[in-house]
Amino acid sequence: MPEGKVAASAQRPPREAEQSGKTATEISDVQHRATRFNQVVLTLSVGAVVASSLYVLAYMLQPEVWQLLAEAGITVLALISAAVAYGLARRGKLDAAGYWIIFGVMIAYGGGELLVANATLYFAVGGVLLIILVGSMILPRKRRVWLPLAGLFGVYAWLINRFEPLPRYDITQSILLTLVTAGVTFLVALAILWQIARAFRIGTIRTRLLVAFVTLTLLVATTTGIVSAVMGYRSGHEQVIAQLESVAALKEAEIETWVDMLQTELGTMLTGENAEQYTRILLQEESPDPADHQEAHDKLQGRFRKSLNWLEETFMMDLKGHVVLSSDATQEGKIHAGEAYFQRGLEDFYVHPPSYSPSLGRMSVIVAQPVFDQRGTVIGVLAGRAGMDTLSKIMLERAGLGQTGETYLIGTNHAMLTESRSGEEGIYVRTEGANAAIGNHAHGAGVYDGYWGEPVVGVYHWLPELEVALLAEQGQAEAFSSLYMMLTVNAGVVLVAVMLAVGASLFVTRSIANPLADLAETATQIAAGDLERVARVEREDEIGAVAQAFNRMTARLRDLVGSLEQRVAERTRDLERRSAYLEASAQVGHAAASILETDQLMRQVVDLIREQFGLYYVGLFLVEGEWAVLRAGTGEAGRIMLARGHRLRVGAGMIGWSIANAQARVALEAGEDAVRRVAAELPETRSEAALPLRSRGRVIGALTVQHVQPGAFDRDTIVVLQTM
Repeated sequence: MPEGKVAASAQRPPREAEQSGKTATEISDVQHRATRFNQVVLTLSVGAVVASSLYVLAYMLQPEVWQLLAEAGITVLALISAAVAYGLARRGKLDAAGYWIIFGVMIAYGGGELLVANATLYFAVGGVLLIILVGSMILPRKRRVWLPLAGLFGVYAWLINRFEPLPRYDITQSILLTLVTAGVTFLVALAILWQIARAFRIGTIRTRLLVAFVTLTLLVATTTGIVSAVMGYRSGHEQVIAQLESVAALKEAEIETWVDMLQTELGTMLTGENAEQYTRILLQEESPDPADHQEAHDKLQGRFRKSLNWLEETFMMDLKGHVVLSSDATQEGKIHAGEAYFQRGLEDFYVHPPSYSPSLGRMSVIVAQPVFDQRGTVIGVLAGRAGMDTLSKIMLERAGLGQTGETYLIGTNHAMLTESRSGEEGIYVRTEGANAAIGNHAHGAGVYDGYWGEPVVGVYHWLPELEVALLAEQGQAEAFSSLYMMLTVNAGVVLVAVMLAVGASLFVTRSIANPLADLAETATQIAAGDLERVARVEREDEIGAVAQAFNRMTARLRDLVGSLEQRVAERTRDLERRSAYLEASAQVGHAAASILETDQLMRQVVDLIREQFGLYYVGLFLVEGEWAVLRAGTGEAGRIMLARGHRLRVGAGMIGWSIANAQARVALEAGEDAVRRVAAELPETRSEAALPLRSRGRVIGALTVQHVQPGAFDRDTIVVLQTM
């Protein structure tokens, strides 16, 4: 059907439509599509207006977030696309209009994924589902177009989320937008489920089988993918955290070793020949001999300078905090009485947290310990100053951190104490990990935005001795690269599985539906009186068996009709009765062809036989082991017997005898038959016939027919019933 004339023919009057050569079915289909198109355009337009209004409102509340205004503009572009689609539909181009609607959906959801972060689940899933929904409603015969478009959109969403070409707004910062986006996705998913349910309710067997196969494959593949993704994420997250923990633990151990080296080096400063004597002269004697004092000063200063390794400066203070000796002579005479390292150094070994020294113009760490005389009395404090170079080298070592990982130290004021990866200075770190480590003095790990604004996986340790926080971080993109690869593989497997399922479903449904359609058409023609029709027998399965049964039935019916035609003049009443039988047989045959569910088929058959033959009761038994079990019965009596599980032993009663002997048994006078069993639920039975049911030459059950009149079953009636 040419696309440019579809909708136009739907708007013409019937006569004009007939002149254009369109069938009534085509016109009805076009009108139905046009109605659904109007519904889709109206719904999507209202949704776009609401969404753009919400984005504008959010931008007014947060004018610094330009992505919100941009998203509002993109939604307006989607509205323009809907307007173009509406214009095309008015000119009769429904297919082109459908493509424009799908294009508008891709613009709206694609723009959202491009500009908004932490909403990939909503935009990707919602976009794919909406493309499928719009395509199935407006372009039901163009699956080869919109299904690949839905797949391409999913790939686009993954690529955007993977590489992030533009700065994106975190949707979690707006509860309103998060709820609206999630709600729209939920509604689209409900609409998809409604379409599937509708296809099952009114669709053909081909459609139902195809939808069932594809849906089942999607459920299994999606569930497997989600479970695999969740487990992979947990495993990958734990591995990354464990790796960063090991790095942080190694760095912490190296820092502890460095502090131990500082303590050891500081402790060796006052050892050696005459060290105690020189120390006493400098710290205890009130009026030492100038020569002795100078000698003690020079000897210890020389020893300090020679012993410097990890320390940059060593100095000694008296009990008043005066620097009486320093490896750096410019620092002598200064007073440190108010410093924590002097006060704590009088008590025990103490490590002062990294701090900035205005006189030196750089950060440093000071270690201090008390100086004792021979009696164990504290007479002063020995302190050493170490630069941050060693700590920076320890932190800049990148083993186990990949390309984007780094470790660094921050002080209680959140200032970065060691050199950053970029070499930038004066950085203050207020990330989630930094806040937790400093605020709670705790160890931990998490996923958060790093100090440079990119998402990271981080581990933080609080080092109480230095009163600093150690952080080890790695960019999420690199840390989870293996996980992303696994998700890509899973998505590819799901896509391939769905494609294979669609292909297999098409093949299977065609192999099942086409023969059934031919058989149904043949049965319809036979029921309409065309007894020359023959069902094609191309298979050896159940469908082939049904076709053969139809052909046998048709052959018998042809013979019967021929015989009736020869005797029409002399047996008018018999002809009328046999015609009624034929009609009943055709209806039973049609029911057997059109109803695939076994229990429904049996109920339908017994009801048809009872109605068409004017019988009192009809029951159908199937063999289960040594019993014949009632599977379908008419009327209240049938309901009661089914409820109590009525059954007869094979060989007992008329039913059991018929099954055991594979023969029909007729009781023209019910009370006179020797093997007949009386059912309390059927008190009015006066004549009964039991007919064996065969499948492929084997008796699988029996049919009982009962009448309130004696002698109701003659040979012809039995023949017709057995034919059915």
